[in-house]
Amino acid sequence: MTDGVNVTSKDFAVAVFDLPNADPNEFSVAAGLISDPSQIIEFVDWNEFGVLAQDGVLTFSTNGSFGCGSSGVSCVQINTFDIVYKTQTKKVTVGSTGTFQNIDVLGSPTSGSYALNFVERDINDFVNDSGATPGQVRFTNRTSSAGVQAGVSGDIVSLLDGSGNAILANDLGAEVSTQFVNISNSATFGAIGEVSLIPTNSVGQDQSVVNTSILNGQPVVTDN
Repeated sequence: MTDGVNVTSKDFAVAVFDLPNADPNEFSVAAGLISDPSQIIEFVDWNEFGVLAQDGVLTFSTNGSFGCGSSGVSCVQINTFDIVYKTQTKKVTVGSTGTFQNIDVLGSPTSGSYALNFVERDINDFVNDSGATPGQVRFTNRTSSAGVQAGVSGDIVSLLDGSGNAILANDLGAEVSTQFVNISNSATFGAIGEVSLIPTNSVGQDQSVVNTSILNGQPVVTDN
């Protein structure tokens, strides 16, 4: 039974937008060691990151030998650096492999290799972290701190000396990070990759960081 009255209270209009994939040409073609740091302009806030990562899966992959130009010095050499950002799920993966030379491990100059790969982390964990730099994600082989996340199950965190022996995190700290920035001389974005190792002295105290940073060129962009 009804009262015979048919009333439409409200009409709703629903608009669905298919955002375009991120444009690779919005990124600098430069790849390798950063030749002019003065051209790097950090993001002011995370909104700038949202502008560059509209839609799609952004994959950056750099291969080479960057960072150790001469023997006898303390240095980190990046051989590979990979970044994958999935805009739909807001998940980011950052990884790098390479070598290091003459970096103190408990006061003993040590050379060896590293493999660091941190998989499928939610970018919002950094957006909501007041200690994080806008546009940057950082990971460590030690415990989490402001702006830096520790490894979890499924990540790869490996530091080996020249004989293939594992080096403990307390004896050699390691960080891998990527930071999206503006490149002022080309009016483009850039994706910086950095690997940092933290030497220790004979009693296990941290010493000055040794790091290498590179630009990762333009990404390959595919559909989500």
